[in-house]
Amino acid sequence: MYVRHKDWVTRLADEIDRIDHLHHERLEIMTGDRIFDESFEVLGSDGEFAHRMFDPSMRRVLLEKAKGYAFEFSGDSFIAYCGLLVPEELRWLCSAAVAVLRAIPEELLDRYASFESA
Repeated sequence: MYVRHKDWVTRLADEIDRIDHLHHERLEIMTGDRIFDESFEVLGSDGEFAHRMFDPSMRRVLLEKAKGYAFEFSGDSFIAYCGLLVPEELRWLCSAAVAVLRAIPEELLDRYASFESA
């Protein structure tokens, strides 16, 4: 699963989708939180997992600390990244990554900790 802060191009595409009402085959999972869904894009194939992962606490952390960043979750692996940074900005990415890791619901950590990605 992948979550990233939407850039202006993605937000524009969302607006066009709302206007033209065309069906687009996408892996985007909507959480039902309008502010979060307008700010972040969650991509994945497991909607149940996404809804458990992006509970109110996780959504709040992402909205407050993770704008401009992207995160991937796969089994017991976690990747945090963004565009080019100057060395002084690296601490902000690390701080956001730690906040996101701490916000993962305990039930998911227990359930998926032993899962190995294929």
